[in-house]
Amino acid sequence: MKLLKFIFGLVAIFAIITHIGCQSTASTSAKLYIQQEEYDKAIEQLQLEVAANPENTEAFYFLGYCYSRQNKFEEMNDAFDKSLAISNAHENEIKFERTKHWQNNFNRGVRKFQNNEFTEAIADFKTAMMIDPTQAGTYKNLAISYVRVEDNENATKSYKKALELDTSDVQLSINYGYHLYNTEDYQGTIDIMNKALELEPGNKDAIKYVALSYSMLGDSDKAMDSYNAALKDNPENPDLYFNRGLLHYKAESYEDAVVDFKKVTELNPEDGTAKMHLGTSYMYIGEKFQKERQELENNNGSASKINDLKSNEKANYELSKQYLEEASTIDVNNSNLWYNLGVVYVRLGMPKQGEAAFKKADELKQ
Repeated sequence: MKLLKFIFGLVAIFAIITHIGCQSTASTSAKLYIQQEEYDKAIEQLQLEVAANPENTEAFYFLGYCYSRQNKFEEMNDAFDKSLAISNAHENEIKFERTKHWQNNFNRGVRKFQNNEFTEAIADFKTAMMIDPTQAGTYKNLAISYVRVEDNENATKSYKKALELDTSDVQLSINYGYHLYNTEDYQGTIDIMNKALELEPGNKDAIKYVALSYSMLGDSDKAMDSYNAALKDNPENPDLYFNRGLLHYKAESYEDAVVDFKKVTELNPEDGTAKMHLGTSYMYIGEKFQKERQELENNNGSASKINDLKSNEKANYELSKQYLEEASTIDVNNSNLWYNLGVVYVRLGMPKQGEAAFKKADELKQ
């Protein structure tokens, strides 16, 4: 029994000596320096080691580890990549280190963003991106930060990269679409919002901006189709009615515009802009009746027809007056509103009120 213990003891001692013997002086010194947190000296020894033994996967891992402690993340990544290219022996440790440093920089960027330190946040997000370029969250936050500093080109690049990494995030597509719309890339907005609609059919924001973009591109038919489809799924959305009303208004389809703007005022009685457009639409309808009446009068047309036109003319001017007056209590500084109200007052035989409204409009233009 004593002989066996002696033999096992010799074997254990031999294993220790062999293990030490397998490590170079540089590698052993580097590990001691790492324990003492003297990373510059450790790096110096590890560089000697990898120069002498370029297949030493452990040395490259420790070299990356030391660089990470100095926040030299490009050098860290290079060393880690070389370690993994040799073998996967330290794959888990490398993944842990990269994830830890990515999280630290990402979270630091989020805190700075929340404090409105957008330029500083961008720097941290870019560092996080460099440490781990596969994280979609980095590009999402980077894009928003670029938007805040009005760097539209880099915001677009960041949104695009985020979508490449995360194709299932509906809100990401919506935010990217907002950005493209605000930079007047209307076709791009349509393309991205349609991708959002593939993920979430009926998304009211996506449909709205598709329609708005078609409007800006001058394709009123497609815009109208988009609004009609949107309103089937969102029948109580005042924004959709308002925007469809604007399409009718621009096309001089004032009767259809009245229907949509009136619906907006029912859903949102304090919407002064909708009331202004509603009042103006009634004004233009009144003008149509007025012109038709005047033509009949000039051509000795039917008296009953002239009276009917006169009645419709007055009724529409009265409705115009009602809604423009209501709008003027909400949006008191709109010169166009006061000018149109002045026109309606004059048409209704109220010259003093008309003169006062025109004066108000002139004052606001100055």
